[in-house]
Amino acid sequence: MSGVTPSARPFAPDIRPFATAPDAPSGRAYSRLMVGPTGGASPALSLHVASPEEWADAVSRAFVPLRVGAAPRQFAASLTQQSLGPRLRLTSVRSAASEVSRTPRTLSENPSDDVLLSWQRAGHGALIQHGRRAAFSPGVLSVYDASSPYTLRFDGPIEQLVLQLPRRSLRLREGELADLTARPLPPSASLRGLVALLSTLPFADRSSSLLDGAGSPRVGDGAPAPGGDAVTAADAEALAEAVSGLLVGALRASSAPAPLGDEELLRVARESLRAGLGDSRTGPERTAAELNVSLRRLQRIFERDGDSPAAYLRRERLAHARALLLEGSPVAAAARACGYLDVDAFSRAFKREHGAPPASLRP
Repeated sequence: MSGVTPSARPFAPDIRPFATAPDAPSGRAYSRLMVGPTGGASPALSLHVASPEEWADAVSRAFVPLRVGAAPRQFAASLTQQSLGPRLRLTSVRSAASEVSRTPRTLSENPSDDVLLSWQRAGHGALIQHGRRAAFSPGVLSVYDASSPYTLRFDGPIEQLVLQLPRRSLRLREGELADLTARPLPPSASLRGLVALLSTLPFADRSSSLLDGAGSPRVGDGAPAPGGDAVTAADAEALAEAVSGLLVGALRASSAPAPLGDEELLRVARESLRAGLGDSRTGPERTAAELNVSLRRLQRIFERDGDSPAAYLRRERLAHARALLLEGSPVAAAARACGYLDVDAFSRAFKREHGAPPASLRP
């Protein structure tokens, strides 16, 4: 499907009700303002949507203006956002497969210097920024920068917790952030402290099991966090200071990551290849470069299991194509979604792998 670019609207605490478009009556979306027991306003944005068009509007309200690209016909997504003072926003996100981009156009029309930290809770995908791609998998934290274009790709239902704060809060040197984005944050004392702190923030624990048994996003009642979760202005300022300090420590640790062992490298390489199924440029050479290892080492760790990076990628692509075809996707669409530019080449590869032409699997 073609990308959907919403009208640009900066985030504001005095949130007005979100109205779905007249031509999308199936959509369900709303927002509420939570007032804590202290009498201070604690804005809580809670949106549920049932179309990519509504999702484009929702994520643009919550983060920065974004464009939503490919998404399945049966789409559902939701987000809940808590503002912890003027410097810090925490958002719980769950959605079906999709591609979300900060394009040069949205960037020029609505500039922002915010930094975003994604903590992947469930599902897989990839972050692409500054010519690098970081694979998302459960437990992985990655940083991206709203002042430069980026793309988030998710190949199935996902859950994320996203922390958003101004760049100035991080006190990084000029140009330092660009070298740290789209890279998985390696283990460090600062990272462990950051995860522990994020786990204690309002509604953070509510994103721990948001997928139903079928692997689809489960849309709950969408109510804001209980009033007891509201924090005072002093609490919010202290939280923002603690989070920014721990994030700086985690980022600094990532500037000199320890070399990966073979087992860990194999796991990360498989995740990276899966995350790039839909990109025709994905391949062993590109993955080795992204992981900063030689192509020969990458091939060697796959060979221990009688496999190769190219064969693994081909199997994963064709397995994903089979699932799409069984859902009713046209052959050409399934080929494109799995990184094949030539439909005939896709059909030959599919028949070799599955013993039948792709058209025979469509319902």
